[in-house]
Amino acid sequence: MNGFKTIMLMAAACMLNACGDSNAKLMERLAAVDIDSIKPSSDLHGKAMLAGQKLFAQHCAQCHGGGEVPRAVNVPDLSDDYWLIGGENLDDFNIRASDIEKRIRFGIRADHDATWKETMMPPRGGASDLTPLEIYQVAEYVLERAGATDIDLEIAMHGEAVYTGKGGCYDCHGQKGEGASAFGATDLTRPQYWLYGKTRAAVTDVITAGAAGVSPAFEGKLTPGEMKATAIYVHGSAKSLGF
Repeated sequence: MNGFKTIMLMAAACMLNACGDSNAKLMERLAAVDIDSIKPSSDLHGKAMLAGQKLFAQHCAQCHGGGEVPRAVNVPDLSDDYWLIGGENLDDFNIRASDIEKRIRFGIRADHDATWKETMMPPRGGASDLTPLEIYQVAEYVLERAGATDIDLEIAMHGEAVYTGKGGCYDCHGQKGEGASAFGATDLTRPQYWLYGKTRAAVTDVITAGAAGVSPAFEGKLTPGEMKATAIYVHGSAKSLGF
């Protein structure tokens, strides 16, 4: 029996080493190719999806959720059909696997020289430029754009004047609140994707205090191949690759 156990343990060790070698070769292969050139129908893409799923569960799910792990508060759902920050292609801003790879590698507003930090939602209350009344009016307008029914239309009308005038909110969020993925500015007409709450109090708080989420940079924590595998998994798992 002892001899049998020894043989089984040796066989298991060989299988683990083989798996480790296979995974290492996969990561080397991924590191050497342009991520956007990997076709979804290819064998490499399928293997990357499986490896990326494991990496996502290990490094990303604690915030973004997945499987049995719930998504954290104020964190985007990467499996839905909406990308808050769009791709870098100026023609359409549609997200590509390479865009996601860069977010993983460099982070968003992270402690990395190459991190994405194009914009943030600035605080408009306190010592800033909007009065509490103006913030209240803008919040009412934002809720109106979101389709809320329990609003005061007259207050929302005043809010629109602040939004398009003194507040300058349209610079990022668009003339009618349609958002701008190029800047990471939320689409105010789609409250199902808002990160900080849909209530009047939540909207008022964001306008007053601002908001700027952070995603860590994984360069140096994951290998180039691991970052590509994770990006391929996120990209391939999303319900829509457009907006």
